[in-house]
Amino acid sequence: MGYVYRTAAHPDGAGDKPDYEIKGADIYRTDHHPLGPSTFPEYVVKKGLIFRTAKHPDGSSALPEYVIHGNLIYRSYYHFKGASEHGEYEIR
Repeated sequence: MGYVYRTAAHPDGAGDKPDYEIKGADIYRTDHHPLGPSTFPEYVVKKGLIFRTAKHPDGSSALPEYVIHGNLIYRSYYHFKGASEHGEYEIR
């Protein structure tokens, strides 16, 4: 699918380098992520919804953490910070 970049709506500001890479339905951290790269998927995409996997530091999620709308990714209602009004990430 591509790479995931922070937008200006993200609390840490826009990013010029990708934080995540999407391979099929799996999402991995890249070298540019603050925690460094991951060799295992931390998130999985199912029908436009993004869930944490068991390998995520906070464990897996039964409810979606993020929602994909077009090329933007929004926090879902179930995210611990609540839903976002603006896309915090962009898929390129």
